[in-house]
Amino acid sequence: KTEPSLTLNVFEITNPTEVVALVGVAASLTCGVTGNTGTPTYTWYKVGSDTPVFTDPSNGATSTYNIASPQFSDDGAYKCKVAMKVGDFTNDGFDSAMAELIVKQLTASFAEETTVKKATDTLVCTYKGDNDVKNVVWTGPSGAIDSSKIVTTEYSETD
Repeated sequence: KTEPSLTLNVFEITNPTEVVALVGVAASLTCGVTGNTGTPTYTWYKVGSDTPVFTDPSNGATSTYNIASPQFSDDGAYKCKVAMKVGDFTNDGFDSAMAELIVKQLTASFAEETTVKKATDTLVCTYKGDNDVKNVVWTGPSGAIDSSKIVTTEYSETD
């Protein structure tokens, strides 16, 4: 008489973490598994879509979703789904926790080393993608400029 056997495959998903990216500068999200005895398959999703943004063919202990040139449309929450194959059995997959990809942009109307030769001049610095900016610091050759005397900072939400 043969007794049925049962193998318990226990693994834990290493969740991706929040990533702050600049428009056009490569960024990546990583998740993985620990304690597994099988072969993992990773599929990445942007939360709110059933269409995968990346399926990792490597079957390694970790998976990295690389975004070569993030745009504002890439901003949002992501998750990876890990399916584990043990022998002939593959589970339906388990979702990681969500991680935010926050895409920001900083643009200026002047070069990094701009010399102001007039008594007054207008320099514009625009930031997008972060409604929580509390402070903008302007610096000159001697360090931070006392913004209460000569600098006016205005915030406007732009798309």
